[in-house]
Amino acid sequence: MKLFEDIEIIDEETRNNLRAACIIVQESIQRIQRHRLYCVLGIFFLFFLLFSFNGHPLSNGYLFTIFIILKNIFCLISLAFCMWFIAFGKPVERNALSSMLNAMHLRLRISHFNY
Repeated sequence: MKLFEDIEIIDEETRNNLRAACIIVQESIQRIQRHRLYCVLGIFFLFFLLFSFNGHPLSNGYLFTIFIILKNIFCLISLAFCMWFIAFGKPVERNALSSMLNAMHLRLRISHFNY
């Protein structure tokens, strides 16, 4: 009885396509890690922006006060989005791509599955 590790994919085109797909998925996983780093840098910048340029509340005009309120709302929404992206969005995407990569590597080693 032949072990599954010894079975090769018969179709050369399928093997080449899977290898190319593995490279693309690995690059996507690396891109996700870079996006998470950019989000962390964005969080630091947004915190700086949120707590700066507020001025003195009694010396501000109406337009400046509206600008401060809009700036703070924008910063808070952007901070929430970046934190969600780091905590939930990118890890889920990375795990899905890692699972797909593992499945493709497994498919490269065995040509068929017994159900």
